[in-house]
Amino acid sequence: RSYCTGKYRRYLWLDGTIGNVFSLVDSDRYHSKVMLEWTIAALVAIAKMTRRILILPKIINASSDAGIYFLWSLMDYSALEGIVEFRETNFPSNPKAWISRNMPFRHVATTAFLRTNSTIYAQVSDDGGFSHSFRQAWGTNSFEDQERMEAWLGLLVEQPEIDSAELLLVNPDIIEAGYISRLLKRIKRHKELEKLGSKQALGSFEKEIVKIKNLLRWCHDSGYRTSASKVSASHSCYKRGKQE
Repeated sequence: RSYCTGKYRRYLWLDGTIGNVFSLVDSDRYHSKVMLEWTIAALVAIAKMTRRILILPKIINASSDAGIYFLWSLMDYSALEGIVEFRETNFPSNPKAWISRNMPFRHVATTAFLRTNSTIYAQVSDDGGFSHSFRQAWGTNSFEDQERMEAWLGLLVEQPEIDSAELLLVNPDIIEAGYISRLLKRIKRHKELEKLGSKQALGSFEKEIVKIKNLLRWCHDSGYRTSASKVSASHSCYKRGKQE
């Protein structure tokens, strides 16, 4: 049996209450297409800017197994080909993708940007355990939104223990309704300032998120008709999506 090794083992996974699952039944994002689209755009932007392969998350849109969906039946990522690489949701469950017989990933880093206290958290494990780990938190209450996002990206790119991790788990909890509302206002302001040659209202990370958001297309009308237990390749949104 062969195992997946080498310098290209750089993966990104959505972290949260349930690993690599985005829930649309939570009270603060209940059936919100907007929340889904901006969160996925942020994940893709992180994958691009950290040179990682995005493992596609599952989507929960109901309280039963029938309400679980694969992202590729909802999102058309054809415009991202050559920009970001993707892997199927079940990729980590395949032993051939593991680093060894007993270990899926040797180095794992976890990071979260939580809205409740505007704090960035990071934790790193080594060799599958926590004997050589570190945990740290950074408060950002005194920062503007764009400064907070730049600080988070800087952590992911410049902290050696995080950058070198084979698997990076990301919890973008900061991407919520209030942030998105402020971001949309700043996008409008950013365009006005660009014409004037003045200081820009978006940081490099947010610019990338907006760029990815504009590239993505979606199959919201048809994507929820077939859940993960019954979906087939014919239900793929690839090259069929519409811009929302």
